[in-house]
Amino acid sequence: MALEAGTYIDDLVATNPLSTDPRSDGDDHIRLLKAVLKATFPNITGAVTPTQDELNYVDGVTSNIQTQLNALSTGKASMPAGTVCCFYQATAPTGWTQITTQNNKALRVVSGAGGVAGGSVAFTTAFASKAVSGTVGDTALTIAQMPAHTHISGKTGGASVDAGVNPINTGYPTDIASGSAGSGATHTHTFIGTAINLAVQYIDIIIASRN
Repeated sequence: MALEAGTYIDDLVATNPLSTDPRSDGDDHIRLLKAVLKATFPNITGAVTPTQDELNYVDGVTSNIQTQLNALSTGKASMPAGTVCCFYQATAPTGWTQITTQNNKALRVVSGAGGVAGGSVAFTTAFASKAVSGTVGDTALTIAQMPAHTHISGKTGGASVDAGVNPINTGYPTDIASGSAGSGATHTHTFIGTAINLAVQYIDIIIASRN
């Protein structure tokens, strides 16, 4: 009698039963088929509606599909470990670890290599309200910086000088130009203006590394 022993579909022998097997062995073959089908599909409790094409979509799958989908939802499948991203949320998502060594800094776009930190002034300090006031000190004017002028020291008693440098008694007092006066001492200028408000609007983001 050609009746194989089997548990799953791949255990069945397609050439059984043989044409020479007695009809009385037919029930053994039928029971074998039923046992194999129930063991192979233990969780099928209703109609299976996918077509052969739809079932073939899982060809080549080597692990749990839901696990792979969960990994995609957290970026694990498409991003290698150590990848750093920005997140506009309070905490790092599952599968990521927040990087706390960078704080209170702006983001700069560069055309070369990234991952470099620079600068020395904190973001909120650089963009705070700035007063426009102060002094410009230690300035000494030179002769070239002064407008043309003369210094008058007093009046004569009534004589003047004509174009030919001859004294003319007019009876009116005349100005007499003196030599230069003053010094090269420095001085300061103060300036005051409206404060410039640099408190630019911003949003807080965090950076995290993929585990």
